[in-house]
Amino acid sequence: MKIETDVSDAEREAYTHRIPDSNGSSYTDRESNVSTRKCTATVSVTIQPQTVLGDAIYAAGGFGGGMTIESNAVELKDATVEGGASSW
Repeated sequence: MKIETDVSDAEREAYTHRIPDSNGSSYTDRESNVSTRKCTATVSVTIQPQTVLGDAIYAAGGFGGGMTIESNAVELKDATVEGGASSW
């Protein structure tokens, strides 16, 4: 089994933050930023036949040296406050 992980550099994206006034009748727009990091995990397992019959079955299916099964998971991590509040 092999497990690999990767965390990308932070990517910043601007967005408009709407703040209501005290009576709720209007809004003030404030530009702000959000930062994210893409976290990727990959798990792979190579299955090797353990018998002559298994070898023949794998070879017939085109998997002569064994078969590798792989799965990936990708998640975005909020990185906005990693270095302190810098968007104000």
